[in-house]
Amino acid sequence: TSFAGSGAALTGISSPLSFRNLLINGEMLIAQSGSQSMAHDGTTSAFAVDRWGLQMHNMDEFDGTLTQVGDDPKDGFTKCLKWTTGTAESAIANDEYVMVRQHIESQNLQHLNWGTANAQAVMLSFWVKSSQTGTYGCSFYSGRSSATRVINTTYAISSADTWEKKTITIAGDTAGTVMNNDADAGLSIIFPLAAGSNYDGTNSTSWANYSTANYLGGHAQDGVVTTGSATWLITGVQLETGSTAGTFDYKTYGEELTECSRYYWKTLADNNKFFPGLGMADTDGNTVILNTPFPVRMRAAPSSLEQTGTDSDYKIRRSTTATCDSVPAFGHATVDQAATNFISSSHGFGDGSAVRCMSGGTDHHLAWSADL
Repeated sequence: TSFAGSGAALTGISSPLSFRNLLINGEMLIAQSGSQSMAHDGTTSAFAVDRWGLQMHNMDEFDGTLTQVGDDPKDGFTKCLKWTTGTAESAIANDEYVMVRQHIESQNLQHLNWGTANAQAVMLSFWVKSSQTGTYGCSFYSGRSSATRVINTTYAISSADTWEKKTITIAGDTAGTVMNNDADAGLSIIFPLAAGSNYDGTNSTSWANYSTANYLGGHAQDGVVTTGSATWLITGVQLETGSTAGTFDYKTYGEELTECSRYYWKTLADNNKFFPGLGMADTDGNTVILNTPFPVRMRAAPSSLEQTGTDSDYKIRRSTTATCDSVPAFGHATVDQAATNFISSSHGFGDGSAVRCMSGGTDHHLAWSADL
């Protein structure tokens, strides 16, 4: 493990090479879900910034806010992911953890050749700052069909509330099994914010078979979780093949949004504006089925619908407008499109009629997730 540039200004982002970064939204540009208030409830996770999930397990006091922010002028990095603790956890129990992580699809990692003699090294680089100094963990978890593998590394935050750049080199894993070639998680980059002793009992500084004890090994600073109003911020996260960190592989907002839309897509409608797609009146006289094509093929078929508002915040319209009796409900989905049921009892539109679906309030949305 090596570290570079602690306390320096954030520079050197542009590069003529493109798509070297194996991570998506490493510059934290896309935040379709918006700020997330998170409270302890056993196991929960949220994505305030697309692809970067904060996950907590068995916390019984802890809460706070996960959000995208602009923080301090930075050359090219205009956004960060920020965690702010509200209620602190008084102590970290053995079976508790809090982490920020991104899972990478196996089919995007085939060139690493892990599980073979030709396994390639990778370099992780990122900018981080926190109100709490100390030693933090960073784990690489490689989920494979018959031998899940883990390697633990650490980085130090030396100065409170100061941006520091870190680089971590990971050797290619020549052992274990060859990674599956599919849309499931092949590698998880994990930044623990707290780790109970069940999860950091073993510090595997070289590749090892996964056990609960080495999942978050090496993490020592739980202060972000045990201190009220503590903060932890990260941006400019890049994972690339090789053992030398290149300049940041900056993408445009549109490129990053397209990549994120494979995992989560949200469509907004405001005050009598229509949702995209065309609805059809069903034979029951109450239901309109809205067909929504996704802008890109999703990683997997979504299994639920996310929406906001109450029943009266949604409407359907043909020659007249009818207010819904319930909030939109998930019908079915494929990787290319979703069907959503809008219900307005005895709406009066003929069977098979083309009907538009709309919002009756401010900032209402429909959204689908296929994230890992």
